[in-house]
Amino acid sequence: MLQRIQSIFMVCATACMIAILFIPIGKLPHFQQLNVMEHTPLLMATLISIFFPIYNLFQFKRRKQQIRICIYSILHYIIVMALAHYYVHEDPLTFSPAIILSKLTLGSLMPVAAIIFQILAIRNIIKDDKLVRSMDRFR
Repeated sequence: MLQRIQSIFMVCATACMIAILFIPIGKLPHFQQLNVMEHTPLLMATLISIFFPIYNLFQFKRRKQQIRICIYSILHYIIVMALAHYYVHEDPLTFSPAIILSKLTLGSLMPVAAIIFQILAIRNIIKDDKLVRSMDRFR
């Protein structure tokens, strides 16, 4: 149901994750860039994370399940970011801010934007649920 604002947020989250497929998500040594298409585990995690919001669009009558699927998709976005971090850094357990910031690209910020869109979708699903419950009281 595309009339609701949370559907637009879920479409934006999906667009962010689709963009990852075509935008490099990190800088590798020797001026190379990390593309999702080159690493099968990262590609599979990204494709699954694209599926969650699309499936969620058609669950508009089950708002509790929509919230649960949004939370699962946020967790999956975190997995995608962790996999990207693992592939970009030589020593993935090192969390030096200077090194991490030097290897960021536009594509590495897309999962963060998708997480923000999913959080906004959750907020609006909760508002929608409260509105529907208040309308049920008036009948």
